[in-house]
Amino acid sequence: MKFVFVFGALFALFIRLNRAALVAREANPLELSHDRANFRRITRRLRIDTLNASEERNIFNFWRRKKHANWEGLLNVDDVPQFTPRQIQENIKWSKKDLKEVLTALNFRKVTSPEVTRQKMFQLDEYLDSLDLKTEVKTMDEIVAKRLKVLGMLKGNDWEHTKELKRHLAHVWVIKRIPVRNVYRGLKMNEEESLENLFSIRSGEETLDFFLDFFYATRKYHNDKEELAELFLETYDVATVLHLINVGSRLDSAQVFVAQLEHSLHRKWSSMSHNKVFFDILHLDKKGSQVFNTFEMQTWYRFIKGTDPDEAEAKTLIFLIHSYGTAFLSDVLIRGQGQSISSLRPIFRKALLDHWAKQKTGS
Repeated sequence: MKFVFVFGALFALFIRLNRAALVAREANPLELSHDRANFRRITRRLRIDTLNASEERNIFNFWRRKKHANWEGLLNVDDVPQFTPRQIQENIKWSKKDLKEVLTALNFRKVTSPEVTRQKMFQLDEYLDSLDLKTEVKTMDEIVAKRLKVLGMLKGNDWEHTKELKRHLAHVWVIKRIPVRNVYRGLKMNEEESLENLFSIRSGEETLDFFLDFFYATRKYHNDKEELAELFLETYDVATVLHLINVGSRLDSAQVFVAQLEHSLHRKWSSMSHNKVFFDILHLDKKGSQVFNTFEMQTWYRFIKGTDPDEAEAKTLIFLIHSYGTAFLSDVLIRGQGQSISSLRPIFRKALLDHWAKQKTGS
């Protein structure tokens, strides 16, 4: 009887300690474990209900919290393919190969079956996981950077086949709960590499296609489209957002995504002072003078409330003058190198001359 009492007391103590540990685990910020030997076993569980928690998510803990979802009728998230003995041996052998060799061995160009494509994509991702362990990757950004490199290297038989391959890769990422925020941030690798160089794409269309796939595939894990657009705006500079809006506005498949981006951008800017808006637009850290030459001004005129394009030009110039002075404008607003003020559009020139005249008269 005494033994039963002691055992019961110990069991009750164990339950209380376990519950306290669970509470502490939920309260503490999530961290990546860098113990390579136990990397897969001691991964902390992600709290799905908060986006901030996803910042430190460890993607190696694949199937901890599987959810049912249909992704455009193509695949079932809950059905994870099992590797064959041959595939397991291949992955062991591939650990000594580089990424290009592995992609050649997988030979995606000859694969058209969705089931086989999917299995090979998981096999590729398993190889990337082993590569991350081997190179002691420690941050989510590094992990995402490798996946983005793969995204740029995937090639099919033609344009449509390549898009299909990338859809399968996006789906693998969705299953593994790679945070959308990290993907968006990873797509802009650094200040020097443009999206075009990163993916060898045509006018941003391929990048936008991938955004759309990832966007729709992750809808079940976020509140709504608006939230995803907000994440996008938090991640990228305004120049990149305007570029994708310009590209997306010409693609039928991108209209919903682009409309949400425009709505979120307009809402963000309408709550800010005009000076802050134009600071965002100019993106003054080494890129200011390029924005006016690169993007059609009409793209952001629509975000200035209650003005038509001509009125917006004059209004814009006046705000810019007050914010940055005429010396800066002579560099930014003049089209081309070494040209005089006469190269400005008449509405700009008139507004600038009017401003100077008022300065001279002291009005």
